[in-house]
Amino acid sequence: MRVYVRNISSDSQKHLYNFKYKVITQHYVNGTKKEKVIKKFNTKREAQEFAKKHEKQIRTGRDYDFDMSLSEFVDNYIRDWAMTHYKTSSSAKNVLSRLDRIVLPRLGHKQLDKISVGDWEQLWRDMNKSQKIFDPKLPDKPYAYNTILNTYMTTCKIFTEAERLEKAMSPTIWRSELPNRENTINGKNLRPLKQNEYKEILNYLEKNNDRDYFFYKLMLSTGLRLGEALALTYRDIEFKTNQDDQKIINLHINASADPGAKDANGFYKQVSAKSYSSHRVVPIGSKITTEFMQYMDLIADEKSNYDNKGHLGKVVIHKRKDRTKIYYAVRIVDLDTDKRKTVASFATKDEAEAYVKTTYQGDNIANVVNNYVKSVCNCNSGSTDCHLCTRVFVKSDGSQIPYDYYRDKLKRIAKELMLPPITIHLLRHTHATTLIESDGIPLQSITDRLGHASTDTTTKIYINTSNDYEHEKAKLIDELF
Repeated sequence: MRVYVRNISSDSQKHLYNFKYKVITQHYVNGTKKEKVIKKFNTKREAQEFAKKHEKQIRTGRDYDFDMSLSEFVDNYIRDWAMTHYKTSSSAKNVLSRLDRIVLPRLGHKQLDKISVGDWEQLWRDMNKSQKIFDPKLPDKPYAYNTILNTYMTTCKIFTEAERLEKAMSPTIWRSELPNRENTINGKNLRPLKQNEYKEILNYLEKNNDRDYFFYKLMLSTGLRLGEALALTYRDIEFKTNQDDQKIINLHINASADPGAKDANGFYKQVSAKSYSSHRVVPIGSKITTEFMQYMDLIADEKSNYDNKGHLGKVVIHKRKDRTKIYYAVRIVDLDTDKRKTVASFATKDEAEAYVKTTYQGDNIANVVNNYVKSVCNCNSGSTDCHLCTRVFVKSDGSQIPYDYYRDKLKRIAKELMLPPITIHLLRHTHATTLIESDGIPLQSITDRLGHASTDTTTKIYINTSNDYEHEKAKLIDELF
């Protein structure tokens, strides 16, 4: 709740009551702003003195707790709030880590409304001076501008929540100014890969018959985010036929993998895609579709070889729907004939999993709990196969590939080929830049393919045209004019 002194603009009120100023309170109820006139005065001084006293009464009232420090507020409200506010637990942990490392050691002991604008601006200046100020183990160099900006935005969210909960009245963070961007450093300025560079990487993988060749090829040709690729299942693959009677694929991107949480099978949990616009369909041409099918055959062969090493079958748990109830069926699937036999049914998933653990653990059957027993699949109630719920990119034994595996491997390959530092997200930048330089694809189509909300995001952040491309444009202008 806030207290304001406002001018009375109505001539009728000024004439009838001889009032020129009014004191009002402002607060939010379920997101709706509510204002209430407390008292009216003839002079501004009287109004300001009353407002100051009234604000003090509110601060000391039993319904409000304005003496809470920033650390107390973060511990009591923000830590739990962050885990539900952010889509992935890793995002929440990054935000809380930024608070614990930078903000709280400096300002955590102060009351929420006692932190001045100067305190915030001193924090931004120190971040722009040296990281060593905050941790002696860190290098003596400034934080990147994006880190300062992210810290500012994180703190603004905290005080928005404090204001909503009526734990703070006038957050000074809003009035603080960040350092001039021209006087700050930027993060790693990684340029998009040139055609000869990413071709060299793909040729290196193909020459060594590396099973990860298709993953990097898909990332370059679709611009997927790493989390989106790791969350892909066979349900997301839609086969189509183009005008030339060639088989093509539409990839339905609806989810992202959360590296901070795993399900019962050891796979990263699927969370909703980054934003509403990230839910999209990414078409894949016939050439890459052929390579995709070859990759799928490779994975199927690896699984078959693994399953046939002394294993007779697999155990799966299916969610089934009767006319009156939902139950969970434990089934044995023969790996050779693909025949299924229901051995038990249970009312809950936990009972079904407990039965599998006690009955089949240690027997000569694949898909025992530690490796293969799936949590209840997302198949329709009439489905008899959980194959559609299987992730596309897995290890040779069918288990989860670590989140950093593809990142670290790409760094090693770049170092071996004596290329500049390369990240997985740089493949997305390269994809966007290559499309914009082609001149044949509308910008809106590129934006939709990348899953951006607007073309501004595409042009300002992801599109980095190369010098060679700009030189060709200049040459073309010379010829035209």
